[in-house]
Amino acid sequence: MGKTKDDGGGASRELAAVLRDHPGAIVAAVGDDGLFVPVPEGLDLGDDHHRTGLRSATDLVDGVDRAAVIEAWERARLGDDTTVDARLRDTDAAGTMHFIDARDELGVHLMVFAVDDGGGRVEVPESPPIPEGSRAKVVRSRKDGLAVLVDIDRNVSELLGWRVEDMVGVRSLDFIHPDDQEEAIAAWMDMLSGPGLTTRARLRHACADGSWLWLDISNRNLLDEAGHVECEMVDVGEEVAAQEALAASEQVLRRLTESMPVGVFHIDADERLQLANARLHEILGTLPGDDQATMLSTVRDEMAFDRALAAVLAGTDVDLELEIQVLGTLDLRRCTLALRALTVEGAVTGAVGVLTDVTESVRLREELERRATMDDLTGCFNRASVLEALEERLASGVDVAVVYVDVDDFKVVNDGHGHAAGDEVLQAVGARLRSAVREHDAVGRMGGDEFVAVCTGLGSEDGAAELAQRIASSLRDPVGFRHQRITVSASVGVAWVPGGERVDADTLVARADGAMYASKGIRGGGHTVG
Repeated sequence: MGKTKDDGGGASRELAAVLRDHPGAIVAAVGDDGLFVPVPEGLDLGDDHHRTGLRSATDLVDGVDRAAVIEAWERARLGDDTTVDARLRDTDAAGTMHFIDARDELGVHLMVFAVDDGGGRVEVPESPPIPEGSRAKVVRSRKDGLAVLVDIDRNVSELLGWRVEDMVGVRSLDFIHPDDQEEAIAAWMDMLSGPGLTTRARLRHACADGSWLWLDISNRNLLDEAGHVECEMVDVGEEVAAQEALAASEQVLRRLTESMPVGVFHIDADERLQLANARLHEILGTLPGDDQATMLSTVRDEMAFDRALAAVLAGTDVDLELEIQVLGTLDLRRCTLALRALTVEGAVTGAVGVLTDVTESVRLREELERRATMDDLTGCFNRASVLEALEERLASGVDVAVVYVDVDDFKVVNDGHGHAAGDEVLQAVGARLRSAVREHDAVGRMGGDEFVAVCTGLGSEDGAAELAQRIASSLRDPVGFRHQRITVSASVGVAWVPGGERVDADTLVARADGAMYASKGIRGGGHTVG
């Protein structure tokens, strides 16, 4: 129906006309925000008409009709009396909903839902409960062309704590946080640039208690059409608080990762790099602008990394060691990598990795292991290590030969040339022994000027004797020291056992030692077999 009200009670007469035809109609008063408000005391509905406690007209109708009801209400807000056909919720009853503009007369709109029921009384559907402590989320207002508030709905008291009379007649900008006023002015000017234009800005609005509340504020230019700007303010405080909390958490995470002494990175489910801290670039020798392929090129075993990443993206955490070649250099670094899956509701969304440079600790460990097993002076195994190697070879079931070497007249070298010369001789003996045997054989210093070579796979006692002869021959050449040539000779003894023979290491060394002492009677670096 078209707008027919006048200033002499036209809305009441229109309502009375509808109720005469539909005495069982549902009646409610509607505020500017579209929500039901108490029926004004000056409006006498009698005893037969419903004063519904529902929240809005959309609560009355079936879901498929709600969009049409909203559209009718939007037209009614602009000053037209409107009707819309709809069905009563939870029933099969069809009817017509009337919106009557009674603002001049009663300060509200009237909603009358006349059901096609032959005039009988209609039960009103129950409204869903409103949670305790809930507050209005939306406030609607009107402003003039200078942004002065000329009207505002009652929800402002619930949302912002202001009374309507506190805000009407005041520029809306006066309620906006000083830091947001420039944005508010820009949005307002954009809105004024054309009829019907709507702009939106997220701003902090003053509350009556002195606090600030984040609102999404939309202004629609209806100055040419209705002589005002229509404004809607939506409470987004919880959303902004959540965003600020998330931003704060992200900052903590960024600051934490940048302060860590390890490389940290994040890869998404599509294996795209999303985050890499400065320490990671430092370890790899890359720059923050380098792409993922450049960073991965520093990994010596890319296949191992790819397998590990695939496993993590399938939901299995992985720890592995990697060798890194620092980009643009020949430097190698040993690193440990801990890869962990990221999941949301059971689905893997990516992975985080922690890369730790353990180069120095590995070097220290290897040095400690070397010192625990090697003789510092000669570079040969120490006594304990060479005997351990002998035990392992005897246990393996292969044939084993022990060659025992004693440097002849070593005291004379020390006394005649000094201990530095003696050290040079021992180093030369150790080096010549290692050269005379094969790579998998073990050469150790038993102490003082005595050495042992543990050799396998010689095949026979004759093969062991040939090895002993070769070792004895390698030790005959003089050793140079400070422009001097120091004559060296050694006594060599060898003991051999076939594979599988049960003999302990001490017994076999004792046999070789005995053969060595027997060879001391042979001048010129001979050898004997024990």
